[in-house]
Amino acid sequence: MDEFDVRSIRYFLAVAHHGSYSEAAFHLQITQPAVSRQILLMERALNVRLFRRDGRRSLLTEAGQTLRAQGQKIVDQMDALKHAVGPSVQEPSGRLNVGIPITTAEYLMPGVVQRYMEKYPRVSLHLVQSYGSDLCNQLVAGKLDLALIYGNPRLPEVELKGLIDLEMGVIGAADCQCPEVMSNDGARSITLEQAAMLPLILPGENQELRRFIEEACLRQGVAPNVVMEVDGITLAKALVSKGMGYMFLGYNGVHDDVQRGVLRYIPISQPALPWRLSVAVRSLKQETLAARAMTTEISDAIVRGVSDHTWTGTLLPSG
Repeated sequence: MDEFDVRSIRYFLAVAHHGSYSEAAFHLQITQPAVSRQILLMERALNVRLFRRDGRRSLLTEAGQTLRAQGQKIVDQMDALKHAVGPSVQEPSGRLNVGIPITTAEYLMPGVVQRYMEKYPRVSLHLVQSYGSDLCNQLVAGKLDLALIYGNPRLPEVELKGLIDLEMGVIGAADCQCPEVMSNDGARSITLEQAAMLPLILPGENQELRRFIEEACLRQGVAPNVVMEVDGITLAKALVSKGMGYMFLGYNGVHDDVQRGVLRYIPISQPALPWRLSVAVRSLKQETLAARAMTTEISDAIVRGVSDHTWTGTLLPSG
């Protein structure tokens, strides 16, 4: 394809992602005519139409959809090539875009980032804190190099490396009185059926944790008693601490609050609810040294958390 180069493919992918020549130009920090010219040259070289107009949006034609899949592979290969030569062979470097779920960011990433930057000062980090669905979209769009994801988004463009199956529990105010069961060894827990009947503060219906809880309740033939929807872990915990309801979360998300006597954590049993936390990357994209080092740093932090009992769950095999 002598008529266009990798830069042209990047322009094309930007238009395909944003659905607009002007938005793509803004994102690429170039002029709209420059983008339009490159797309026109590609269409002439391939003798096909890549986009069709639908109102103000530019949508991919069938040929454009094919080029998008193949073009993304080419761009990913070129990005990987940059990391396969030069100083980065010995030391992670360059920009690394990492997505972190809101329920994990504040109590996991500060220590991870501190250790990572001490080891790899040539890496420029960009951390994005958001909900799982948004992180998946950004990962597929190429805006993130890796992301921490709960559950299983079931996207063919995303590969998951499981880190831990977190123990899920019910979170209440420190003085809450929950119905509990006691095992033979004296450990206290709450059944999912009991938990579902509590006045629950849950995330909105489009959030992964909400779907996870509702699917688990459906399997048990119960419906969660939702009294309030809150999209924000900090606010939800504050409301729970005031005795306004209960929430579902892993112990690692409330360890400090439990130690300070603000919240109470009761693990769920009968059945247990393992909530998987994974590192997600784009399928077929070669992993850079910077991304691999970040995955290792996050994994090591979780292992330490299990060891010092600030995380509860089952660690998953590496590799």
